Amino acid sequence: MPAKPQRADHGAGGCEKGYYLADCFGLRLLNRRGCFPKFDLFIEQTKDVWKDMLDIRKRFEPRAEELARKYALADYTMFIGSGALWGETILYSMCLLEEMQWKRIRHITSHDFFHGTLELLEPGVPVFLFMGEDECRAWTIKNGTKAPQAAGKIHSDIERGFIRAEIVAFDDLKACGSMAVAKEKGLVRSEGKDYVMHDGDVTLFRFNV
Repeated sequence: MPAKPQRADHGAGGCEKGYYLADCFGLRLLNRRGCFPKFDLFIEQTKDVWKDMLDIRKRFEPRAEELARKYALADYTMFIGSGALWGETILYSMCLLEEMQWKRIRHITSHDFFHGTLELLEPGVPVFLFMGEDECRAWTIKNGTKAPQAAGKIHSDIERGFIRAEIVAFDDLKACGSMAVAKEKGLVRSEGKDYVMHDGDVTLFRFNV
């Protein structure tokens, strides 16, 4: 069977389908170990998702071409990403641009970029930030921990520059559906350095360093 040209495979969604099949494979292994019992439901709900991914890419192609023409001759380009997007940042910047197209690329995690590299950035260097959806995380603290020390569990800079904590109870936030609605209903309160954190506090720390 003759191999299809790479461009034809790419245009038909080969990359997107490859991602999907890799996810299916990994989740099937978890399913066989009893860790992902809803595998069949996942397959049913996502069976055509790679086509949607392909449609998204096709709609972005004009913008992608515009960016490529604008920055193709730049001395080098920075790509910034972290967390769940770090793998994609490396894949796109190093594998596709650097190794396949011989572009001079520097991929760097967001915390490294914003805590040092940003200050060294030279004028005219293109910088692309890989941004995903907002996410929530839970850090473990002991009973009786005050707001600044709780903030320090996330990052020492937040504790050092602590200004205040904007807090809403989880149940209230869930009922409202968003922080904006909770604020409109007066359910978000501002607490200072002596506030003792409680179970269920959803917190936005304000700080300045």
